[in-house]
Amino acid sequence: MKTIDLETQHHDMVQHPLHALGVHDRRIPDAMLRVPRERFLPEDMQEFVYGDSPLPIAVGQTVS
Repeated sequence: MKTIDLETQHHDMVQHPLHALGVHDRRIPDAMLRVPRERFLPEDMQEFVYGDSPLPIAVGQTVS
């Protein structure tokens, strides 16, 4: 099984769903690409960082 690097996963997560949802303002995905989502997750959750599901962060909160 081929492993895709985090940068590629990040780009794919931002570009494809947003465009499909009708987000066409380039500033939105550009901003999302500047902030690595993995910064907000503990190390044991890194493999799920760019999946298409909410992930727990702290105090009962999630990152979507």
